[in-house]
Amino acid sequence: PVYFENTAYGYSVISFDKPQSHSEGYRIWLRCVMRGLEYFRRQEQLRTTNAKLEANLIREPITGFYNYKGFQAQAEEILTGHKSGSGASKHYTGVIAIDIKNLSGINNEHGRGAGDSAIIKLADIIRKVAKDESVFSLGNGEYFIVLELMSKNDNTPENFIASIKELLENHNAG
Repeated sequence: PVYFENTAYGYSVISFDKPQSHSEGYRIWLRCVMRGLEYFRRQEQLRTTNAKLEANLIREPITGFYNYKGFQAQAEEILTGHKSGSGASKHYTGVIAIDIKNLSGINNEHGRGAGDSAIIKLADIIRKVAKDESVFSLGNGEYFIVLELMSKNDNTPENFIASIKELLENHNAG
């Protein structure tokens, strides 16, 4: 078997015309191949771990929305593209801030789990109303910011807010 530590990578098969053992050169070559394969496996594992860590640096764990740093980077990218003329005459930028009233009171009275549930529910509602290319942020654990390119005819900030209010009222009524 071709292995390194506890990982098997496959098998090496050679044939001889007459009975003999592997040469020292072959054993060294095989050892180098095994170490090389292990090196590639560890590098891939390291790349995956680093990608997860980088994602955690710009996203907050409860909703998966961007944190302040991630929101800034994404908003800058969208606004730069918007200014450069990619549909600037057809769209305008809408920024909507949504505050969760008395979230600290919910946390104090019902526990952090209830507060987290309120945050998650509002995040789900925002996802339903917003477009796919919108950028979301949860700031300070109490307010959301949504940046969206809106067309003049399609989705105004007032319609966006009305849709969120309607979904919240339906949720609170049920």
